[in-house]
Amino acid sequence: MIADMFPTRRWAVAAAGLALALGALPATAQQRIRTTPSPDPRVGLSDGKFDAGEAIWNLRMLSTTPAPGPFGLNTNSDLAFSGKHVYQGNYNGFMVWNIANPAKPHLTTWSHCPASQSDVSVFGNLLFVSAEGLTGRLDCGSQGVPEPVSADRVRGIRIFDMSDIMTPKYVGNVQTCRGSHTHTVVTDKNDPDHVYVYISGSAGVRSPEELPGCSSLAPSEDPNSALFRIEVIKVPLNDPSKAAIVGGARIFNDLAPAPQRSQPAPQLTPAQDSVRRAAQANRPARVRTGPNQCHDITVYPAVGLAGGACGGYGLLLDISDPANPRRIDAVADTNFSFWHSATFSNDGKAVLFTDEWGGG
Repeated sequence: MIADMFPTRRWAVAAAGLALALGALPATAQQRIRTTPSPDPRVGLSDGKFDAGEAIWNLRMLSTTPAPGPFGLNTNSDLAFSGKHVYQGNYNGFMVWNIANPAKPHLTTWSHCPASQSDVSVFGNLLFVSAEGLTGRLDCGSQGVPEPVSADRVRGIRIFDMSDIMTPKYVGNVQTCRGSHTHTVVTDKNDPDHVYVYISGSAGVRSPEELPGCSSLAPSEDPNSALFRIEVIKVPLNDPSKAAIVGGARIFNDLAPAPQRSQPAPQLTPAQDSVRRAAQANRPARVRTGPNQCHDITVYPAVGLAGGACGGYGLLLDISDPANPRRIDAVADTNFSFWHSATFSNDGKAVLFTDEWGGG
């Protein structure tokens, strides 16, 4: 969901249901947020799937609701908010919950349309859903796609018309070479008739036999390479079925490999070291490159900026021309494992990046 005044925020839910929590910060609680609990309540939590131990701090749990039917057996991915509804992505499709009473959310509708990871965004009456894996089908079938090359596979963006929220209408899709792990909807203040979608694909490049024009060669060998770029999709709001790729922004150009923290030498016996050296001698030299994809991009159209969490870097992008985003700065940190997401301050003067260390 895009806001005119505040940056888009992305929220992920890992449990197989909907959990809602509310910040509990009355004036008397302001002092408490400066001190972490001691002892740490997370230590010693019991494991489990639906009955795992819980620890909560500075929040108050309002409800937790198991996902229904086929969704309870698979992974949730992302949430998008619109009015009294929250759209919940799931590897088996998506659900729409009514949270007018957040203590008692109820399921409004759902669509069984499998794909990983079904990242979701909402703009007006349109719902955008990411598809990246090899098993997603254009017809939303659950039988998967066993063939290595198939006209039935979807990797990119699905578009649903939610004008009648009880009956989602699948109105189109846009295929991309690396699929869509996540995506970001971008508005253009000079063009109210369209929105743009930035595609962050992290999978391998699909065969050109499946999608003509896809190339896994380095840009130095093929200027149309699907690597080292994000796709930019333009969506006509009055006819989203005509959404199409209008560019491939090479926001990673000339980035050196991200610095890495040095690792201690392995403690090996002479025999083990001999085996290691022999294996390395027969292994072709690996040339490190800078990042070739983003995990996630957060946009703040009101200030014309976006923050990209991209492999080993955090990127700052100029999106004043939404169809042609360009990199204006990049930072790296050897304390980060994998740059996961970004969030702007309300005044747009600071951006916070998060790390996916430990699995996100």
